[in-house]
Amino acid sequence: MDIKSLFVQEVFTKCTIDAPADIVYSIISDFANYATWENEMIITGKTQIGGKMVVKVKTANNGDGWVTLSAVMRQNDHRKIAFDNILLAPFLLRGRHRFEIVPTQNSQTMFINAEVFSGLVVPFIRKNTLLMTTRRFKEHINLALKRTAETAPAVPGTPSELQNQL
Repeated sequence: MDIKSLFVQEVFTKCTIDAPADIVYSIISDFANYATWENEMIITGKTQIGGKMVVKVKTANNGDGWVTLSAVMRQNDHRKIAFDNILLAPFLLRGRHRFEIVPTQNSQTMFINAEVFSGLVVPFIRKNTLLMTTRRFKEHINLALKRTAETAPAVPGTPSELQNQL
């Protein structure tokens, strides 16, 4: 994304996962079990649309500490999970986070892990925090999800499982 404002920055990552989209969604949407496959993000609270959540991410101190954000779920379906993260106040730092699950050929999935940051602090944290530490954090989540999904058993009753039975 081109910088359209001094106070806006997108961090965009993606990866191809050799697993069907329904398996990827079943893992990424199971917030209570994140600790079983990754150790850099904790999501608690009400994860239905409009629900208030607490999101803890391991990005402080160059990835050695935790930042706690308040969040609100905007969308949660089989193709997209989107929520807004706020640090202290929306005018200081808001992150519009999204996980996109895009089915591709051969039972693969394109996974997009992106966030558009806005607020008064963006110019001061753009280079070291957003473009380096936050990007690295998102890439670690992608890799952990990829490893988990590629070794996960098929989800019973899902389209890919039913097709395997034919």
